[in-house]
Amino acid sequence: MITNTSITLYHKIKGRTQSFERYVYPNVWTFGGHGANLNKGLTDMNSLTVRIPYNQNEIDISKIKRGDLIVIGTLDTDIQAESDLDDYYVLTSITDNQVGEEPHVHLGAKW
Repeated sequence: MITNTSITLYHKIKGRTQSFERYVYPNVWTFGGHGANLNKGLTDMNSLTVRIPYNQNEIDISKIKRGDLIVIGTLDTDIQAESDLDDYYVLTSITDNQVGEEPHVHLGAKW
């Protein structure tokens, strides 16, 4: 699979206080983003699609949940709240594509 960037995923840990675990996926394919698709209307303007290939990343899919935060690029900063980030997407869908020649995790997110 062709990759074009890296992402940092902040996985929300359930509990009394809000906390996050940080995971960096160095080889991913992303498409979309802020105002990237005007032809499909306003609903798709701030959508992000991410594909994380299994053969190029170490993936623990149990650490990826809807509501997690995605930042394009590699960050080495731990956060305590969403407000610690300037520009991020909220994960809205997860598909584990294990069949075919290029198994990957397919993520959908909104800004």
